[in-house]
Amino acid sequence: MATLVRQQRQDYIVRTVLLCCTCLSGGLARPSSEPPLLSPQGLIPGLRSCSVSRVLSFVHRVPPSSGQPYRHTSPTNLSGRNRRREGATDKTDGKAKAIRRYEMGVSGDHFERRGGLTRANAVPGKTGEKIEAKQASAGPEEKEVLGHRWLLLRHGQTNFNAEGIVQGSSDTSRLSEEGTRQARAVGQYLGKLHIDRVYVSPLARAQQTLAQAEESAGKQFADKRVVIDDLREVDLHEWEGLYKTKIKATWPDAYRLWRGNNPGEFRLDSGKYPIRDLWKRADGIWKQVLEEAAAEGGGREPLLGTKTSLLTGHNGINQALFATALGLSEEAFRKFEFPNCGVMEVVWNPGDDKARMWRWLYPTRTSWKTVEETCNEWSRLTDSESGESDASSSSPGSSCTD
Repeated sequence: MATLVRQQRQDYIVRTVLLCCTCLSGGLARPSSEPPLLSPQGLIPGLRSCSVSRVLSFVHRVPPSSGQPYRHTSPTNLSGRNRRREGATDKTDGKAKAIRRYEMGVSGDHFERRGGLTRANAVPGKTGEKIEAKQASAGPEEKEVLGHRWLLLRHGQTNFNAEGIVQGSSDTSRLSEEGTRQARAVGQYLGKLHIDRVYVSPLARAQQTLAQAEESAGKQFADKRVVIDDLREVDLHEWEGLYKTKIKATWPDAYRLWRGNNPGEFRLDSGKYPIRDLWKRADGIWKQVLEEAAAEGGGREPLLGTKTSLLTGHNGINQALFATALGLSEEAFRKFEFPNCGVMEVVWNPGDDKARMWRWLYPTRTSWKTVEETCNEWSRLTDSESGESDASSSSPGSSCTD
C-alpha cells in the first residue's frame, strides 16, 4: 500500500515538472484568441499555453499504473471542485479499509463464534491483496477457521437400518437404494471441498458410501486413502444380526442401559463393555491421525492455511470420536447421534490437548461451538437428566475432563 502511494506521488511530481517546463518553453499550443497566462512577474514572454482547465485536467489525470488519481491533501482539488460529486463512490475505499485493518492487526471478518482465527489477522507478512485473493477463491468453509479440520462422515442407510436389525461391527449389511442416494448427495457437497487425506472404516457399508460419494463428485477426494480397522462400528458381539425387538425382549435390563443414560455401564452377557471399548478405540484413532498430520506438517502444523481430513465411519464410532475430541465421557453416547450420511466438522490442531471448535456441516450447517460452550451445555444436560432418572450417573464434572 505504501509503495502504491509513493508511486502515485512520484508520478504526480514528474508530470507537474514536465508541464511547467513545457509551458515555460512555449511548447504547448494555445489558440491565439485566448489571453496569455499571468506569472507573478506579469506576462511571461512567448508563453502560449493551454487554458487553465486543460492544464488542471492534465495534472490530475488518472495515472495508468494505479487506476485512481492522486488525491491532494486539500478538501477540494486544484480546480476548486469537490473531489467527489455528491453520491459518487470510490470503488477502492472498501479494499483500502480492509488493507488498513490488516496492517493494524484487526480482522474485517465477522466470526460466528469466539475462539476462531481468521485469515485477516492470523497470517503475518502477507499483503492485503494476497489475503483478499485467497478469501475470494476459497469457499466459506475454508476462510472462516484456520487449523486442521476433521470431517466425520457416517455411511448411508443400509438394509439393516431400514429393517431394524442391529449391525454392530458385522459386515453383512449393504447400502439400500435410499442409502446410495444419500451417499451420492453428500458426494456432491464434499466434492466442492478441498480434502487432503481420507480415512475409512473397513466395513463394506462405509466403503460403499465413500465410493458412491466420489463417483458422484467425479473425482477422488484425496490421493491417499487409509483404512483404519478401529473405525469400524461398535462391537455388539452376540447382539449383531438380531432384530431390535428381539433384543429388547430377551435382554431388557441390558437394553435399557444401551438406550439409557448410563451407556458406560452397558455390559453384555459375554462380559464385554461395548461403549467403554468404543471410547478406547476412538482415543487410539485420534492419536494415530494427529501424529500423521503432525509428521506431514513438520511437528506441529502451522496456522498458515487449512488442512482437511475425511473420516468415513459409523454412528457409534463417530459419536465417540467427537466426544473424545472434546474430552467428554462415555455418558455423551447418544447425545450427538449422526444421521445417515451426516457430516460433522471438528477443528483440532496437532499438538493441542483437545479440539477447539465444532459444528454440523451436512445436511444442515450450524453455527460454530467452542469446547467450553459444549461442556457447559453438557453439564447442564447431565444435571437435568440425573434429577429425572433413577439410574446412577457420573458427576457432571467428570463429563468434561481437563
